[in-house]
Amino acid sequence: MNSILMDMQPWAAAYVDVLSKILKVEVFIADEDLQQVAGTGRVFRKEARRRQNGGLLSCAIESGQVQVFQAPGVGPACKSCSQTGHCQANDQMSAPIAVNGQVKGVLVFMASNQTEKDRMLKKRDLYLDFLVQCADFLSLKLQEHRVKRREYAHLELIKLILDYGEAGVLVFDSQGQLIQMNRVSSQLIPVEALPAQAKLTVVEQGNEVSRFLLAVEGRKYRLTGKLRRVSSDEDFHIFIFSNGMKAEPEGDFGQENRGIQRIWGDSQASIKIRRKILEYAGSKAIVLLTGNPGTEKKEVALALHEQGQDSARPFIAVNCRAFSEEVLEKELVGVTMGAAKKGRQGKFEQAAGGTLLLEEIDGLSLSMQAKLLRILEDGAITRIGGTKPSKIHVRMIVTAANDLKAMMEKGEFLETLFYRVFILPIHIPPLCERRDDICSIGKRFLNQEAKKTGKAIVDIDPAFWDDMEQYSWPGNVWQLKGAMEYVINAMGSDGIIGTEHVPDNIRAYSRKVCRPSVREPETVQEFNLKRLEEAAIKKALELFGTDSAGKQMAADKLGIGIATLYRKMKQYHLQ
Repeated sequence: MNSILMDMQPWAAAYVDVLSKILKVEVFIADEDLQQVAGTGRVFRKEARRRQNGGLLSCAIESGQVQVFQAPGVGPACKSCSQTGHCQANDQMSAPIAVNGQVKGVLVFMASNQTEKDRMLKKRDLYLDFLVQCADFLSLKLQEHRVKRREYAHLELIKLILDYGEAGVLVFDSQGQLIQMNRVSSQLIPVEALPAQAKLTVVEQGNEVSRFLLAVEGRKYRLTGKLRRVSSDEDFHIFIFSNGMKAEPEGDFGQENRGIQRIWGDSQASIKIRRKILEYAGSKAIVLLTGNPGTEKKEVALALHEQGQDSARPFIAVNCRAFSEEVLEKELVGVTMGAAKKGRQGKFEQAAGGTLLLEEIDGLSLSMQAKLLRILEDGAITRIGGTKPSKIHVRMIVTAANDLKAMMEKGEFLETLFYRVFILPIHIPPLCERRDDICSIGKRFLNQEAKKTGKAIVDIDPAFWDDMEQYSWPGNVWQLKGAMEYVINAMGSDGIIGTEHVPDNIRAYSRKVCRPSVREPETVQEFNLKRLEEAAIKKALELFGTDSAGKQMAADKLGIGIATLYRKMKQYHLQ
């Protein structure tokens, strides 16, 4: 790394040129390593060749004192000079350039001919005073430059930390002390106080990233990442490690995990869901959430509530399959009892001003569907045992795991209720249809479970995620959460997760066919059994291949004959 004076070389060259013209002598600047920084005329070139031979420059730097040379062989500087006996130097004087008591270079005034020598001799005290003042001025400029360079280094350091916001970041000073760490690294590497004595050792060198062993506060951690040097006179080093983990909050719905922040995933489907949440959050219309069991429809409902203007109001959830029809009606509308007409509130009243989530309305009986329809049409409820209706002021969200359109066609779901709830639809596809989400959601659960158990994840084998993404996940997000809990508990003390930690049921059935979901319709008319059939056949062919064996396996899994499969492939242009 260049010295601070070398960083100032263009400015130093202009400065010594001006000094030389004013003083009518040659001017020379060298850094603490006796490297030439700037100088005037042929004397600069001659002195540059002689700079490492000890003598005047070395004496000025080592002693930190002003040095004056008038005749060869005279003075303490001459005793250690390699040019003793054949010195050709003329009169010169030098002063150290120091910052905070540390010599960073030397300023030299030098006579190159007899006229300049006579002038320097005649006005020796004046030249010495001016030399010291100029050296002091250079020291001030050097200090300013040092501060600017440190500020620039800190800005660069901050930029690096921001650039790696999802990774762990550790910052070490020139003494090897750990002086800074970001939130991700502090979660994985608990340190009582900073700065902390630490030692980072390379275990295995790689092209892009390397494996390191970090020792800090009596504990050791195996980390995978890269070490970068930050250009600064203080010599910072920044270590960036990912270990396959993202900085993710606990799944306890804290402040960092509200609204659309609840919806994890990098797939286009997840992006679309977040976009629709933002679009529907301010509406009072009913939102219908559809998706297979385990796709976390309740999380989407909570996100809608928290993203809206009434997020401070109650959020009440009722699972329609959890109660008998009689009990469910009491749960929803409440009960009035006794002569005083007292009783208890129902969920509609409890959710006043907020959101009421009715989960699994596809489990309602037809009579209960009719009662719910009446409440929606009247905008009022009447408690069981009561006679006076009460207006309701709630935002409703309903969920269904089954195809309501198909149920309606079979007479299992009221047509009027279907059109009443099918206003703002959001469909949540199963994990097997958004495999890009498996890794990102899986990492979230790994991080949560690691915190609960007090374990640190050091590295994750990419092949582990390959196995995860090949599995069909019939239980969707719920099953993925359970699998990640198993992985953390099965992980060894080295903190490395590999394919050997894949649960046996997932490894054995990683090629199981994906259960297709109902494609989210833009309108009710777009529900179409042919589209579902085409999607199922296309997915089966993708999973098992288009060779003869693959087609036979696809036909078996789809529950149709091979001849039927060929006919359907031709019909849907899937050849």
